[in-house]
Amino acid sequence: MAGVVRINRSELMRLAWMWARQEQGYTFIYNWTPGPGYGHRRAATGPEKRAVFAECLRRAWAEMKARVARLAAHAANLGELGDRSASSLRAEIRDIETRNRIGPDGWKRLSQLQAALRMCGEASEPRPLRHAKRPQQRVRIPRTPTTASAAATLRV
Repeated sequence: MAGVVRINRSELMRLAWMWARQEQGYTFIYNWTPGPGYGHRRAATGPEKRAVFAECLRRAWAEMKARVARLAAHAANLGELGDRSASSLRAEIRDIETRNRIGPDGWKRLSQLQAALRMCGEASEPRPLRHAKRPQQRVRIPRTPTTASAAATLRV
């Protein structure tokens, strides 16, 4: 995957605002100064909200930089797979999955290909699990004259 990984600023701000809204000090502050209002809650002032948001923005920058570093390290580990197109990766994945037997090397290669496909930004289509439970359907029993008369006798 050649190129520079960039930080999405809208995602950065979304993360910072989400963290700021979750902070207790952003909406209200407890008054711990001695006096008549001791322990009461009050609304946060503008400077207090700005300080909370500034701290959350610093944490969001650090988080995004860490994400970019992890992405770059992961892309470096992929090697030549990072430069391939998504369609060629999908074709090789399909080739491995349709084999009769997949050995340990095949499973390792399959996981590498799927990781490279995720790095391309195009995940493979989700497949249903083999042993997943199917949703049960309601079975409608048609009312016959015998069941209708039995239901009428039970109501009486």
